[in-house]
Amino acid sequence: RLAESQTPNVAVIGTSHRVMLTRSLRYSFALLVSVFSLGCAADGVPTSPSVAPWYFPGSDASWERVRPAEAGFDSTLLAAALNWAGVQSSSAVVVVWRGRIVMERYWNGWTTLTRGPYFSAGKTITAAITLDLVHDGDVVLDAPASTYLGAGWSRNALDESSISLRRLLSMSSGTNDSLQRIFAPTSARFYYNNPAYYQLFGVIEAATGQTMPAVTAARLLTPIGMSRTLLLANEDTGEPGYIFAGSARDFARFGKLMLNKGNWN
Repeated sequence: RLAESQTPNVAVIGTSHRVMLTRSLRYSFALLVSVFSLGCAADGVPTSPSVAPWYFPGSDASWERVRPAEAGFDSTLLAAALNWAGVQSSSAVVVVWRGRIVMERYWNGWTTLTRGPYFSAGKTITAAITLDLVHDGDVVLDAPASTYLGAGWSRNALDESSISLRRLLSMSSGTNDSLQRIFAPTSARFYYNNPAYYQLFGVIEAATGQTMPAVTAARLLTPIGMSRTLLLANEDTGEPGYIFAGSARDFARFGKLMLNKGNWN
């Protein structure tokens, strides 16, 4: 869970139930901008935005909006920032303040309904689901992954029993993309590893007896209204798993959930 920034004059930019930046080489897919204490000296813009209660959107159609100045933004500079995003091959940008939409732009034929892949930003969704199961006692964070996947899920017989869910989540399983040993998991060395992370889908399904799409819908998508998000079957280096895809507004909802420490409403 991520705590709110208390630093004045800082805009936290990101997308993502607990926030992060969704960007790929070609997309700024969903940008959630949250301002905690933003002062601005520009003419016509308040130096301190009025304090408004947190808002949790219902349907996309009824999502409340707020004028940039009311949220402490210089509307001209904010529009310029979004214009800059547009020339960076972005497809969608959503700016949200305390849950309300301040400004949003779409390019390349995208609309509020367009789905696009979240790419590795989806790892945060997988982590949120996993830790929700930890919170409910359905899985144990420091239990070996083999508790749920069975023996032989990796190609590292020497260390497999020492590779915990925590190691999978933190990219410190000690395996390479072929799930072979490259260093001891006890060393906690970081190695970015999609196939190892994909094992968490199997863990979630084994622990719940449900498919990953069903678990995600019940624990996340339906409760917070991520109605445009779905899971697409995928393989990475031969390991089966999923890619999340959805709208920019859906990921803004996820970011709002993150900023509110996993609480909705």
